[in-house]
Formats: sequence, structure tokens, C-alpha cells
Amino acid sequence: LPLNETTMAESLKSVGYSTAIVGKWHLGVGKDGMYLPTHQGFDYYMGIPYSHDMCPCDVCFYPNLKCSDPQNECNNNHVPCPVFENEKIIQQPAVKINLTEMYIDAATNFIKE
Repeated sequence: LPLNETTMAESLKSVGYSTAIVGKWHLGVGKDGMYLPTHQGFDYYMGIPYSHDMCPCDVCFYPNLKCSDPQNECNNNHVPCPVFENEKIIQQPAVKINLTEMYIDAATNFIKE
């Protein structure tokens, strides 16, 4: 996403809306967080800044194979997935088993505010 591109969040903010994104932000982080959603007009962000397959994992999805198991498909050549809240890493590696619940709570809390 070019930095000069106007996002939907920036357009909505200009008419008084607050915006959030919860979940995968597939644009990465960038230097000093320049690609994070909070630098693209969003007021709130919780999620992983790229795809799960770009992260190794301690325990894979069902059937919960350890990374050392030859049947797993975890990629151990990448940094463990971080979960961001705004511009701060709040969990690393991401605990994927609880990720959906974290996302639901974050989205629900943002809507309530």
C-alpha cells in the first residue's frame, strides 16, 4: 500500500468516525511501524501484521503437532508471530489457540467504547 494512498479509515475519520481493524493486516510493519494500521488512519489495531504461514509456531493447529514432529508444516525460518495492539507487541509468539477469542474481545470492546 503506497503511503500516499488514502485508506477507508482515513476517509471515515475525516467525517467523524472511529475505526478499528482486528485480525490479519497483511501489509507488514515497516520501519518504525510505518505500515501498521495506526499509521494508515485506523484508531485501533489488534492482530498479526502478516500471514500465519510466515511465522513458525510452538504448537501447530490441529492435531497440535510440535514443530519437531516431521509431519508438521511450521516454517522455522521466520520470527515468531507477534500480536500487536496498536503499535505494541502484546504477545510473541502468538498463541493461535486463543487468537480468535482475543480478536472477538478486542472488537467487542472497541464497539462498546
